[in-house]
Amino acid sequence: MLISNRLILITFILFSGAFLINKAQDVINPDSALQVILKGIKGEGITVNQVNEYALQNATSVRIAEAEYLAASGSLRRERGNYDPEFFFSLNYRDVEEPTASFFAGADVLLTKQTTSQTGLKLRLPAGTQFELSLNTVSLKTNSQFAFLNPEYNTFGSLNIRQPLLKGFTSSGRKELTGAELQYEAAKARYDQEVMTVKFVAEQMYWSLYTSERDYAVQKLTRDRAAAFLKEAELRHKAGLIGPNQVANAKTFLAEQELLLIDRKEQFESQSDKLAALIGVRPASGFSRFKVVDEPPKNFAVESLEDIIENARNSNLDLQAARKEVEAANSLVEAAGWESL
Repeated sequence: MLISNRLILITFILFSGAFLINKAQDVINPDSALQVILKGIKGEGITVNQVNEYALQNATSVRIAEAEYLAASGSLRRERGNYDPEFFFSLNYRDVEEPTASFFAGADVLLTKQTTSQTGLKLRLPAGTQFELSLNTVSLKTNSQFAFLNPEYNTFGSLNIRQPLLKGFTSSGRKELTGAELQYEAAKARYDQEVMTVKFVAEQMYWSLYTSERDYAVQKLTRDRAAAFLKEAELRHKAGLIGPNQVANAKTFLAEQELLLIDRKEQFESQSDKLAALIGVRPASGFSRFKVVDEPPKNFAVESLEDIIENARNSNLDLQAARKEVEAANSLVEAAGWESL
């Protein structure tokens, strides 16, 4: 009977201990404790989209690339304007009062009033051909006795066509337009590449801030565990279960974790300052740093090295811009070879 009672008591103690251990594990779950620390970190929350938006608004390199792109667009519009139809109109009026000495003038004082007008259309083609279509009117009124028609009206039209045979023909005729088109495409590609680069750097710094924030939270959790370990060691020392050396080791371990926590905090705030300098926005008043809101993506497509290199060659906008600039230079060379004739 005594052995049975002891077995029952031992079994009860084991089940009670297992239950208490499970409850303790639920309370000190590192992941749960880490989330509590992360939620308690003070700072202004910011998302990846906000970082990209601020970076594109305030990045100097993007503004420079945009200015070059707009300048190239203006140059292209100017060159295209040379081939737009041009409407023209001119009006001349003459009122002459002239004494005469000849009988055939028809009057002692010859009065002449003449109105001349011209209107039409000019057009220049990229091949160098020039068209001019005009309508001319002349109105003449005089007091001469020999004028059979008074007033006299004349109207006639004219069509002029000019086609250069050497200089200004084919590639030479549109060299400025071709160069402007290619320079525009190059500037557009460089602007798009700069936008992609700034977004890449901004997102990279955002996820670096994410890493620094987690490092700081993990180190703070480790420091808290070191403080709890020291407290436990002191209690066990008072109970006579361990010696003073174990307490000293616990104090040393806690001091090391305190130093590491200071380093992680400085790294966290430094990363936040770098991100703020990049996007040109400081945290709102009351906050000294940013804190991340989004979670990093977890699924990535796996590609071979050959595919990555091929995509880089075909999709790199800097390479495309360089190709366009080479084509622009070659177009001028071709035009110069034609004009040398």
